[in-house]
Amino acid sequence: MTCNGGVADCNMNALCDLKELAGLRDLTAPNPATDDRFGWAIAMDSSRVLVGARSRDTANGIDTGAAYVFLNNPAGATLEQELIAPDGATGDDFGNQVAIESTWAVVAARSADVGGQSQAGAVYVYRLVSGSWQFFQKLAEPTPTFAAQFGHGIDLSGDRLLVGSFQGTAAQPNSGAAYVYRFNGLNWSQEFAIGAPDGQSGDGFGISVAISDPYLIVGAPYCVENGVSSGAAYVYFRGFSGWIFQSKIVPRQQQSGETFGELVAISANIAMVNAPRETVGGFPSAGAVYMFRRTDTRWTQQRRLVAESPQANELYGFYISLEGDTSAIGGFNRTVSGISGAGEVEVFKRSSNFWVRADRIDSPKPESPGWFGYSLAEAGGRLAVGAFRGSAGTVPHAGWARVFDLNALDCNNNFVPDLCEIANGAETDTNGNSIPDGCESNVCRGDFNDSGVASVQDIFDFLADYFAGNLTADFNNSSVLSVQDIFDFLSAYFAGCA
Repeated sequence: MTCNGGVADCNMNALCDLKELAGLRDLTAPNPATDDRFGWAIAMDSSRVLVGARSRDTANGIDTGAAYVFLNNPAGATLEQELIAPDGATGDDFGNQVAIESTWAVVAARSADVGGQSQAGAVYVYRLVSGSWQFFQKLAEPTPTFAAQFGHGIDLSGDRLLVGSFQGTAAQPNSGAAYVYRFNGLNWSQEFAIGAPDGQSGDGFGISVAISDPYLIVGAPYCVENGVSSGAAYVYFRGFSGWIFQSKIVPRQQQSGETFGELVAISANIAMVNAPRETVGGFPSAGAVYMFRRTDTRWTQQRRLVAESPQANELYGFYISLEGDTSAIGGFNRTVSGISGAGEVEVFKRSSNFWVRADRIDSPKPESPGWFGYSLAEAGGRLAVGAFRGSAGTVPHAGWARVFDLNALDCNNNFVPDLCEIANGAETDTNGNSIPDGCESNVCRGDFNDSGVASVQDIFDFLADYFAGNLTADFNNSSVLSVQDIFDFLSAYFAGCA
């Protein structure tokens, strides 16, 4: 099938293939202004996209911030409503983080003054009533403290809201804290306060948070572990007595200053943690992302993901997203086609115990800097990407966002959606994961520890996980460990890597 005068529409959904691959139309603020920072934060559910513009001027003052709700239509998105704080003030950073699910929208203002405490931070909850988003409730720390930045990280899962306060007081002064709120039918009330069991001042616990009930994860990127200031993340489980600490996770190979845990994500039994300042292949601050898989109460490193061609100071993984077996990783400071800071996003899909690169999306509007990929969100088979330094029309550095269809990926960059190539027989997909086999051929399955080469250390690391009973050694993805996993791993190992 063709559209628009002969342009291909291979999946016959009335959207031209090239348009699907480039994303649907831009989302921008009405009457955009330079340095609005629209796209600093982004969230979405199956029907809406919520975009934060933390430096937007409003009736409350200069740089108070705003957030925008868009209806997520099949052919794009249309502005539904602007949200501003009912008591906003200059420099609040309203819109620094956002979350949306069903009839609830949540906007953080990490720098808001509360109770006479400068930059204590606040979170604003809105509810959809009769087609209109109405302010519902303002949340703050039980005891607001100076520069705690309550709301630096937020996430929403059903009737629970998780808020991070990365300079709040829990285990130690300024060690950071996180708070779980639950909607009780009348309002959002604090259910639990969480601190790191070994927290120290300056850990940054709560700088990022994510919840996938009954699990939640909190990042602490400045935590010192094993004498190395590399960062950590903490996983908690909701039990009968509340939220219980379950596991502290760190990368297999730590690097000082990699800020592991600056952003976290979780979906069912998979946790995703960034390390955007990790040195990769000799490139400083190239960045990496780590995937962890749960076995009972243990969370074990599953994969380390890096850019296809790492660049110095790319900060790959500064923003991440995860939904089911699909993840996205932003490299907002990447040079694309010679344009510094244009940005890119890489999409991965889980294939058995591996994460395979399914597409690389370069900025569709490269600018220096545009910082495409600074914010990401996934829901319902779509990916929303923010570029808060990009131009909105003719307005420089106002910011924009774009929504992409994750069913229109193009891993081999031939401008034809992969699903169409698989359907028409141009590509094979023997394992049925919707990724052409040719795009999986570069996955070195014998490199168990993601060092970049297959070595005897991979055998040691695989066997260590296997005999510890970790499902990261479930090489054939049968959901149980058996001697067949050993045979399959050794087969992959001795097959070598391309």
